[in-house]
Amino acid sequence: MKRSAGAAAFLGLAFGAVAGLLWPTDPPAVARSGGVTRFGQVARSLSQEERERSVERKIGALEHPVRDRQLPPDVILRALDIQPGMTVVDIGAGTGRLSLPIARALNGRGRVFATDVDDRLVPVLRDRAAAQGLEVLQAVHVQPGFDPFYRDKQFDRVVMCSVFEYLQSPSAFFEALRPSLRPGSGRLAILQGHTRARYFPTDFDGTFRRAPLLAQGDGSPVLRRMPPNLRAHLRRVPVDLPVDATLAADLAVAFERMLADPLLVSDLLWHDDPALGLGRTWLRSIAADDRALLAWIHVHFDDTHLWQGPSQPQTQAEREAVRTAVWTALSPYFSDTLPREIFARGIYLSPAGIVRRMQAAGYRLDSTVQALEGHDFLLFSRAAN
Repeated sequence: MKRSAGAAAFLGLAFGAVAGLLWPTDPPAVARSGGVTRFGQVARSLSQEERERSVERKIGALEHPVRDRQLPPDVILRALDIQPGMTVVDIGAGTGRLSLPIARALNGRGRVFATDVDDRLVPVLRDRAAAQGLEVLQAVHVQPGFDPFYRDKQFDRVVMCSVFEYLQSPSAFFEALRPSLRPGSGRLAILQGHTRARYFPTDFDGTFRRAPLLAQGDGSPVLRRMPPNLRAHLRRVPVDLPVDATLAADLAVAFERMLADPLLVSDLLWHDDPALGLGRTWLRSIAADDRALLAWIHVHFDDTHLWQGPSQPQTQAEREAVRTAVWTALSPYFSDTLPREIFARGIYLSPAGIVRRMQAAGYRLDSTVQALEGHDFLLFSRAAN
């Protein structure tokens, strides 16, 4: 259903009021308060969320069965051409999904350094390597950003899986790392998940602000988009208790469907104050920087697709814009436990965005691996001086 001219005007005013906070064409380049870019702010927020997660939840996410299908180590190791005698560093190694197979492939000759900023995961990986007799693996706790550990070393392979988005200053990080990548034969691999693979059903097993969600009533835009049995189940579970695995999986399915709905944002604005068609309360509950992101999307993409319907987004950019606008709009209800989606995935973290940053830091795209269903896989070498 088309919204009235008044509602459309409010959308323009509400989002347009903060649109000026963002550069009109390339938000990644804009320094925010204190000289920090939006990329840096989002990376800082994501890193904080990771620190606040319990180690059990973090291990559960890292070892979710979905990742077995999306990140098969044998496929990745073939693309990396791991050979005995190499020196490899797995940056952000987690629980060893790639570090352990790399260590086995070295066959007792060479070294793999498995680094992570989470000191809770380092002993887990160290114990696993010891249990498997992998003496070539050294688990190392490092500080966020470019840790001095990486200096004065020469790596044949540098591997980073789902780490790029956590770097607050990726250009500075890769510039500092460049001398440690072996000239000529050295390769740096960046594996970065597609937007559709950003979360797992386990992300919905917390309380995720159910109280404000349920207070909206069954007629609210969010609950109305959930099946009746799911709404009823949500109401039966006390808001201070986690939901069970079945309900978490059903929530993930409902959430995924909502992400493709171009009318949800305007429905939320309309629902909050039906008499005026204004959503002041809901809009103010969204973080200021995310309101600015909504403003940027509103300004730079076709209103017909994003806010009024009924036509559907046609291009990949429009679909990504809708997805991100909806994800941001749902943050007052889900962001306690759900990792924040960022439109940066279509700007900073697209293959083109990553290649731009890496070229500026002194690297050359060597090849693009098309073997993973949920991840981009880019291999870089050092550019000639």
